[in-house]
Amino acid sequence: MKKLRMGLGTITNQYDAAARFSVTQAREIEANNKLRDSRQALREITGKLIENVQRLRSEYKLETPQPAVLEKWVETSLEQNLGLRAKREAVEVARQEVERQRAGHFPTLDLLVSHNKKDAGSTLFGGGSNVETTDVTVRLSVPIFSGGLVSAVTQEAAYRFQKSMEDQELEARAVERADARRV
Repeated sequence: MKKLRMGLGTITNQYDAAARFSVTQAREIEANNKLRDSRQALREITGKLIENVQRLRSEYKLETPQPAVLEKWVETSLEQNLGLRAKREAVEVARQEVERQRAGHFPTLDLLVSHNKKDAGSTLFGGGSNVETTDVTVRLSVPIFSGGLVSAVTQEAAYRFQKSMEDQELEARAVERADARRV
């Protein structure tokens, strides 16, 4: 500011210095946020909030994971991740729901069996009666038109199936990204 008044500096230099100072402050805030996030990640793993982390000794030798190929670890994660397994099962349930709703167009065959027993005691005019009946009924229903209900619920199930597949793909990408970040 003093140099600017004396004519030794320009307003551009002043703004440039202020901008570099602001960038440095932003980097400091970002570093603090990353530190806080890393501590929360440790808390997730250990179940405790860890404030101070000791450094590794310089003679400590880190071993590389076996196999040392990232693709193998990603493949294992994609196979064993519980969230992704749940999404796969949701896709299968949605697929079966589409088939179930589509079956509303198919004919149905029902077998109905009923057994009745009626015991009538004696009356003034004669003896009683015992009546026992068994009815067997076969009913065939052929849906001709149901106002588009079956088509509508089948289409809705198909959309839900599509959404579950997209959710599964999104989960798989998240697992891959998380594995790539760890390496």
